[in-house]
Amino acid sequence: MWDAEKGLQRGVDSTMNIRRIGQVWAIAAAVVLFAGGGDVRAQAQKDSPNKLLVQQFTEACNTKKFARLGELVNKGFKRHCQATPAVTVSSLDEFVEFLSADASTFPDAVVAMSQLIEEGDRVAFWGTFTGTQKAPLGPLPASMKKVVLDVSGVFRIESGKIAELWITWDNMAVFTQLELAPAEEKPRNE
Repeated sequence: MWDAEKGLQRGVDSTMNIRRIGQVWAIAAAVVLFAGGGDVRAQAQKDSPNKLLVQQFTEACNTKKFARLGELVNKGFKRHCQATPAVTVSSLDEFVEFLSADASTFPDAVVAMSQLIEEGDRVAFWGTFTGTQKAPLGPLPASMKKVVLDVSGVFRIESGKIAELWITWDNMAVFTQLELAPAEEKPRNE
């Protein structure tokens, strides 16, 4: 029979551990590294300068050509992410620092963008992050495990440059694939 008090404590402990790991994951979660799929790029070039700007940003991040971001991103760039609440990015310099730290943990990280949708000064995206944890993730040793997960977000464009990014993903999918999520207990028949 399920013990509600023990189950609740295990849930609280798991949530606390996941929250701590989530903060550590922030270093490695530069899921703003987007790989351009051929169809998305071709459509962006036809449709809109804003979509093309997002595509160029994507390519610069994926190829780790962070110096190129100075041409594409405002100096006061802000990144917002519910999945990494402990990480604050309020400038282009902080963003490049963030991406560099991520590149050491997930050196092969890319996101294949499958959708770009524009509305006014916003470009929304949907993509798939892929990366291998080849270096420590905070206190966690390198797992050499590959992570594949959905990411989505919205860019805000201002004066021809990216001014803001809201991005999100499922941390439990990451923890599960890195085998960091607590194992699910099967109910016992008593």
